[in-house]
Amino acid sequence: MAGAEQVQTHTDEEQALLDTMGYDVTLKREFTFWSAFAVAFAIISPLLGLYTIYGLGLTTGGAAFWWAFPLVLAGQLLTALVFAEMGSRYPLAGGVYQWARQSGSPQLAWFTGWFYIFCYMIAATTSTYVMSTFFCVAAGIDNPSRGTLVLISIGFVILYTVINMVGRAVIKIMMYASITAEAIGSVAMGTILLLFYRENSLSVILHPAGGGSLGSFFATGGFLACIAFVGWAFVGFEAAGTVSEEVRDPQRAIPKAIIYSLIIVAAVVMYSALAFILATPDLSKVVSSGNVADPIVYTLTYHLGEAISRPFFALVVIGFLACEIATQTVVSRAMFSWARDGLIPGKSVLTKVSKKHRLPVNALIVSAIIISIMYVFAYSDKVWPLLVSVTTGLFYTAFMLCLIAAFLARLTGRWTPGAWSLGRTWGWVVNIAALVWTGFMVVNIAWPRWAGIPWYQNWAVVIMLAILGVIGFLCFIGLRVPQKVAHAQSLLTGDDGAVLEAAAD
Repeated sequence: MAGAEQVQTHTDEEQALLDTMGYDVTLKREFTFWSAFAVAFAIISPLLGLYTIYGLGLTTGGAAFWWAFPLVLAGQLLTALVFAEMGSRYPLAGGVYQWARQSGSPQLAWFTGWFYIFCYMIAATTSTYVMSTFFCVAAGIDNPSRGTLVLISIGFVILYTVINMVGRAVIKIMMYASITAEAIGSVAMGTILLLFYRENSLSVILHPAGGGSLGSFFATGGFLACIAFVGWAFVGFEAAGTVSEEVRDPQRAIPKAIIYSLIIVAAVVMYSALAFILATPDLSKVVSSGNVADPIVYTLTYHLGEAISRPFFALVVIGFLACEIATQTVVSRAMFSWARDGLIPGKSVLTKVSKKHRLPVNALIVSAIIISIMYVFAYSDKVWPLLVSVTTGLFYTAFMLCLIAAFLARLTGRWTPGAWSLGRTWGWVVNIAALVWTGFMVVNIAWPRWAGIPWYQNWAVVIMLAILGVIGFLCFIGLRVPQKVAHAQSLLTGDDGAVLEAAAD
């Protein structure tokens, strides 16, 4: 195989595994378990996840919104366990797209990849824009215009694209820098607040906004809204699987990276959130008035003064930058994997890798161009919560489609376990439970629950899912994906003519 002659970093076992799934050796295995873990950790990002949803959750449910964290963790852990099984069985670039495809559901896989790539594209665009606002604070740029923020954002896109093209060593350095920044900004800061700046007792998390008992709060739409917001903070753990072909011993490393990244990030987020809740001065006033734009910055400034803002935001920028590097890594590998199967245009372009580091350079460039183009859309404080909801809805939709593929593989007897497995009985139980959970989350996130806003904003998630679904279906038909899938399957069965004739009919 030509790819095997060029890349010598695969073991015979790893090369044989790719052979069985019909792929040549293309990418170098320069990542380890820790690298895959760091990629997932950087994307989930305790600091970014908490910062994004903390104010939304606090004003929606009060301090009691904290209970949404362990609930969402439990649900996401179900999904992570199924993905760990699939990552061990199918350690291929592309993650959820390939897991669905190799499970025997190429049609589901195509739409899984469609929603998955778009959710990361939107996440990258919005996150980079928000990172630019933090950069301005850290750099002392007061009241930047939208045009300034867009230019800074595009500059950051160029920066992390260059970093992604330089080599995996630089990517690993940035991922480890992210973990360090997270440790300082989340764990260390949370510990300082808990030890020296407690303003509220622990019992405050038993009292939701507006009064009432915790039990009654759990039965309200407010708690469901908090669950939808927290859902954003616990996605990205599956990203470890997108770099599977670049990780040594992926059948064992990828499952651990998926599960450990989710659990560790969740622990850090819950710890930090609790610390900020207990340290927030005049908590009831902050919750009831809704006039505090950023409860985290408000709490830090109140206790530590204005001088803490710039160093803190510098940590946030480092975390954001690492997150965007990892996000673009995921998008480029998903594009590469999708194009390699010939199911999107530009196969010869998107599958091209650099000579030295064997990185999908063209996929990186294309992703950077698309992300930059998406800045033509307007951004505002009112749009931001909706973008969070839309992106989260796309994540859970892609997850749900992949879980359906796993369920169908078990149902039809096509599933065979890899080196890491839940076993036959628990595999069924966890797969079904994870599918129910993700289905609930898609409905909960898309639910039009907000009063006093235009209808199109209230239905934004439904509208976006419908638009992308229709466009995806038209592309699916227009690109003749069903015929290409049938042809690929016929190569395995040896009945090319019959299958193509059936597909044409």
